[in-house]
Amino acid sequence: MKTLRFCCVLLLLSALVSAIPAQKPIVPIIDLRLGGLLGGSQDGKWVEAGLAAESIMDGGIDLFVFGFNGKEKTPIYSAKRAPIEDVCSDFYRIEMDIKDRLGLGLGVNATWNAMPRVPKRLKTPTAAYKTAITNLLRKEGVKRPVVKTTQIFLIDLDNDGTDEALITATNITSEFGVGWKAGEYSFVMLRKVTKDGVKDYMVDGNIFKTGQDNGGAPNRYEISSIADLNGDGKMEVVIYSEYYEGAGAGAFEMRGGKLELIKGIQAGCGV
Repeated sequence: MKTLRFCCVLLLLSALVSAIPAQKPIVPIIDLRLGGLLGGSQDGKWVEAGLAAESIMDGGIDLFVFGFNGKEKTPIYSAKRAPIEDVCSDFYRIEMDIKDRLGLGLGVNATWNAMPRVPKRLKTPTAAYKTAITNLLRKEGVKRPVVKTTQIFLIDLDNDGTDEALITATNITSEFGVGWKAGEYSFVMLRKVTKDGVKDYMVDGNIFKTGQDNGGAPNRYEISSIADLNGDGKMEVVIYSEYYEGAGAGAFEMRGGKLELIKGIQAGCGV
């Protein structure tokens, strides 16, 4: 009788275990311009880079490639983890046979459409965008703003049916040298239509305000990719930045009508 009860308990436990859905493997997220692992996603949740790195075996991993026009035809094959560098022990550099370029690498084990919507790129800013940048710079203390844009995208990030505007504005005269001139800047801005009107937010960047002391090496910012990184139907924005001794990138997601940095989905190396 006891043996029968024991067998019944085993069968019940076996049934319960088999009913639990198996956890999907981690999908690594790699910024192509940085050449580094930002982190990963698993079952719609974010995974920090250290854990995501464990999913890239010695033989490497194949990656889907996404640019601003969508998923590209040719994947990256056998992307491998480079040896850990002494200067950046928490940075996971990925060895890939590609040229220096913007874009995103996503593990081929991703089962969702990472580009449910394709951003529209504008060549020149509208008068409204110029005014928005001018107002933001003045709010930040720049008395006589000089407006220069390098990227403008229209894309519905949060899947609410209305496009947001993503604008990269950069006005830095020193290519990679140390030092700023008053009024120089580089940043990415979000322009969103809300029920209370159009709202403008600086997502990431730096502004050298009139009257400040020398601010050190200027960082240049640009949008590296726009894609759904975890399969929730919303699109994240990866922003890349660099200065003469280093570079970094981080993924931002829409929260409360703003783009916020995703904790743990970022990487960089510099001194």
